[in-house]
Amino acid sequence: MTAAAAPAEPRPEGSSFRRAVGRLVLHCAVLALLLYAYHRVLEGWLERTGTRLGIVSSRLVAPLHAAPEATPPGPWALGAVAALVLVVAAAPRLVDGRLSPGRFLALAAPLFLAVAWSVGLIDGWQYVDDRLLPTCVVPFTHDHLEYVGDVPEVERLGVAEFARRYSKPNFYDRLSLHSRSHPPGPVVFQWAIWKVFGGGAGVAALLTVGFATLMVPLLYLAGRALYGDGPARLAVLLAMTTPSVVMYTVTSMEGVYACFVLAAVALHARARRAGAHAFAVAEGLALAVGTMMTYAVVFVAGMLGLWLLAEGVSRQRAWREVVGQGLGAAAGFALGWVPPLLLGYRPVATLRATFAMNTELLGSAHESLARYAATVSVNLADFAFGLGLVLAVLWSWSLARAVRRRAVDAFAVATLGAIVVMATVSVYHGETARAWMFMAPLLALLAAREAQALGETAGPRGLRALLGLAAVQLFAAEALLSTPW
Repeated sequence: MTAAAAPAEPRPEGSSFRRAVGRLVLHCAVLALLLYAYHRVLEGWLERTGTRLGIVSSRLVAPLHAAPEATPPGPWALGAVAALVLVVAAAPRLVDGRLSPGRFLALAAPLFLAVAWSVGLIDGWQYVDDRLLPTCVVPFTHDHLEYVGDVPEVERLGVAEFARRYSKPNFYDRLSLHSRSHPPGPVVFQWAIWKVFGGGAGVAALLTVGFATLMVPLLYLAGRALYGDGPARLAVLLAMTTPSVVMYTVTSMEGVYACFVLAAVALHARARRAGAHAFAVAEGLALAVGTMMTYAVVFVAGMLGLWLLAEGVSRQRAWREVVGQGLGAAAGFALGWVPPLLLGYRPVATLRATFAMNTELLGSAHESLARYAATVSVNLADFAFGLGLVLAVLWSWSLARAVRRRAVDAFAVATLGAIVVMATVSVYHGETARAWMFMAPLLALLAAREAQALGETAGPRGLRALLGLAAVQLFAAEALLSTPW
């Protein structure tokens, strides 16, 4: 009689945790070394040649539009520590599915606000015209740079006349720098805040960030439509620990722009269901409003078109459905642009004026092949810095997994294609951590599936370790770097 086989020894409880988290830490360390090596090479080249790539020069922490922070964090940094610790500690409970989607969002939205404001307050307070303001609010006082400086013109002329005059040279040239680099939407947005709630930098900043908090439910809805409830929740937590998302939501309008991008993506994902033509039209409307806020949404429209194309080519959907959704979105986009065109706004003339201004201020990337290649690399590296090590590594894992499985994820193909196009068309000259911030939540959707796999392997401790690492780099980015916004 043969003896029964001995049962396999259970794997030590901590071994899966150590392997999964160790792999993440190792890959983050490798990426950090690569980015640091790139920084030193670029810095040396800029110093030797005296070159300036748009706003990037050897006086800054190339390739970033940032300088080393001159003062150490003060006591206000403790608020950021508390908010980030809360995110890390609560993460397993937020994503385990026991909370309903409504309750999850009811907790995640104020948590995002707490993280954004507390991280913004790491830099403390400063006096501006005898007023003590949080440093993160100070950009809203720069009337010569920011949209708020042109709010009196909207009030004086009215929205319709302001839009009609916007592209006229004798009017356009008097606008603030950021107004001239964008369509009139941001100025009208700030005017609406002023009209309803009153003026002041604090009010403008508070309500701008409040609107940007819509990113939380919109990101969740997009993620749930694409990959399910679990990855959608993880994408929200990854976004609220991503440096570019948090840092630029408080100090600029980037969070507002991202809301329209996420709305378009969520509607696009919902419209993929057969017969959902109304969602396709709504997707186009969201894109139309987005392009009235920032020209960058044009690339998002191209990304959504590439998404449809990838689904058709890979036979994931019938071409009839693909074409139908594309036509619905195009109709919604055209419909959204009818009112501003009837008011007399001329987007092509404004865009030409913006390109001329940017070329005058930043130069062109086409003077030589070396300058062009350097500009492309700066765009990609700055964007990677803004994503942070954790999100960048998880995103790379998702791409590698798709390649290994030879599976076509149309959304992944579209986002990668959009980033490549934006990096290479020479529209951007650095500062992409801020300018491309709207792409970070989309990559968080892809990274979330890898985070979910790590959590399943390493358990709640693994998820906390992942988000803890992301929280540390977010705190370090804000505490060690001084950015204009």
